Amino acid sequence: MAKEQDKKTLLVLLVALGLVLIACGWWLFGILKPQTKTADPIQDMQIQKIFSLKEVALDNIEKFLGLPGKPNSIFEDFYSDPQYKSLKELKIDIDISEGIGNDYPFASSTPSVQ
Repeated sequence: MAKEQDKKTLLVLLVALGLVLIACGWWLFGILKPQTKTADPIQDMQIQKIFSLKEVALDNIEKFLGLPGKPNSIFEDFYSDPQYKSLKELKIDIDISEGIGNDYPFASSTPSVQ
């Protein structure tokens, strides 16, 4: 009979532990849930300004690339665009051999005024 009593006690303890875990989960959910904010008209105006600037930027990209519709990304048709392909590669050779071993590399080449 002692084993039957131990099983009932263990079952009651497990049910109580389960209820405590459910209550703790409910409490944590209530604490960690983001609080609802009231509408802030100034923030709403800033968000509207951001979206209007985004639309202007998309229009500028559309005009620059000559696309018929708004692109999903900036580089969507950029590399295949004839305007981009018409650009030529610019090669500039800079001779850096002059000035090697200069004791004062950051000295101004203009005469100092005293």
